Amino acid sequence: MSTSSPRSDTTLDGNHLEKLSRLRLSVGYVDLLGDEDDFAFPFFNLSFRSSGFDRSLSKFMVKLAFELGINALIISSENDDDINVYFLLYAKFGPDIRLYNNLFIAGSAGLAFATYEGNFAPVPFLGLNGFYLVELNEKFSLELESGIHTSFGWPLFFYVTVGISMI
Repeated sequence: MSTSSPRSDTTLDGNHLEKLSRLRLSVGYVDLLGDEDDFAFPFFNLSFRSSGFDRSLSKFMVKLAFELGINALIISSENDDDINVYFLLYAKFGPDIRLYNNLFIAGSAGLAFATYEGNFAPVPFLGLNGFYLVELNEKFSLELESGIHTSFGWPLFFYVTVGISMI
């Protein structure tokens, strides 16, 4: 006769769940689709994303997420050697869909505050993006993201980023 002891399962014990919230620093490239003036520039991003996902689960799930961040868009003029940096503060929320393990699709609605010549301009936006986390160790992941954002119709921005996330 064999006896078995109950095993500890951290996915069932709510006290040991580790949320997939993370601080991210990334570099990327943004392109204004359909623009004849060739608006395409690099940018830096620093953001914090909070979601209800448990890091240890890998099944298909839908949760709400919130992200707060700042982009620094680097724009150089073709006519001279001036390089300008424009900051874009933003907050967005929406559904995140975990497709499998660390592959996600997310929709969002948000509000951005763009700086232009010392002024702030609030801009509401909608977005759709996908991202993949490559776990480097227990605290850090490489994060690849691509998506589109629009300010309710036009313009339509396409972006790609790669960064380091701290979970």
